[in-house]
Amino acid sequence: MHRFLRRFRIAVPATIAVLLAPSDSAVAQVGTDVLAQQSLRPYWYVFIAYSLVWILLMGWVVSIARRMSKLDDAGTDGGGAQGLASDR
Repeated sequence: MHRFLRRFRIAVPATIAVLLAPSDSAVAQVGTDVLAQQSLRPYWYVFIAYSLVWILLMGWVVSIARRMSKLDDAGTDGGGAQGLASDR
């Protein structure tokens, strides 16, 4: 109960401060005319890097899934660790 009250004491003033803050002073907000002038062409290498990372990540997940299925198959065959050693 004490933790809840401590969080409540912090959360309520923070929420009120955010709700009462004027929206013009927000730094992250940009006018629509500025956004319309921006182009994402200089960032093509960022998109390629993200794509490459996602492809590598998915390949790693598939690799782990294959290894786990080999372990599962070796465990159900009764071979244990010896079953894995004979596959190599």
